[in-house]
Amino acid sequence: MTRVSDGVDRVPLLLSESADREFREQGFAVVPFVDPERLEALRQRMTELIPPGSGPFFTLYRNDTPEIRRVIDAAVREELQPVADAMMCNHRFYVGSILVKFPGEGSFLDPHQDWSFVDETQHVSGIVWLPLEATDESNGGLSVVPGSHRLDLPYRGTPPEPIDQYLDGLVSLTTEPGEAVMYHNALIHGSSENQSDHPRIVMALGFVSMQADLVHFFTDENGQKWRYQVADDLPFSYQPPDPPSGSAVLQVETWPA
Repeated sequence: MTRVSDGVDRVPLLLSESADREFREQGFAVVPFVDPERLEALRQRMTELIPPGSGPFFTLYRNDTPEIRRVIDAAVREELQPVADAMMCNHRFYVGSILVKFPGEGSFLDPHQDWSFVDETQHVSGIVWLPLEATDESNGGLSVVPGSHRLDLPYRGTPPEPIDQYLDGLVSLTTEPGEAVMYHNALIHGSSENQSDHPRIVMALGFVSMQADLVHFFTDENGQKWRYQVADDLPFSYQPPDPPSGSAVLQVETWPA
């Protein structure tokens, strides 16, 4: 039987054999990404792009507009895409974004899986997650369930499905300055509250397999799940919880019980 996660095994993604193996087996890899001396300049540039009143947590689709998304996308791609391209293969990027956790309450992000952006039986989608400082549980560091990208939970979209029964094994990650986490969109992940005295800024690049078409799954008011064929501009044209634009077909397979 073809599993939803089989696409991760079809072609290499990372040029480092050890990092690629870790990504395939665990669903993520922590890798050296930029010279730590670049981080302050990146922080200054990204800080200028944060809209006023964006707390306690600013990210794609939250406290933003399509116009803001495009400005941030251009800046993030300019800074990070050449670095990522030199480390990766068989991929393309479709969005750059920032994730900002302001100090204090309200920035905790529950463990979840990202949307299914591609047919994961054939392809891969994921995130390059670059924090602009060292991270751990005290300032909004990532937590993950290693290997959860292989749980075979397909058709993730709008609205999200509950995954509480799959949270056993959740572990906190730490990163050193200049390190990035590359993770599969199916990996269960979340992040802690920022208890530091300053905003925690992450720059992120969304990627898919080179030959993959983007899709989005949407469940209507009758509980029927639809598969939409969407363009690469989905991050700039779509606003949840509405259905996206594009052609749609009924997805008859059901979420595993």
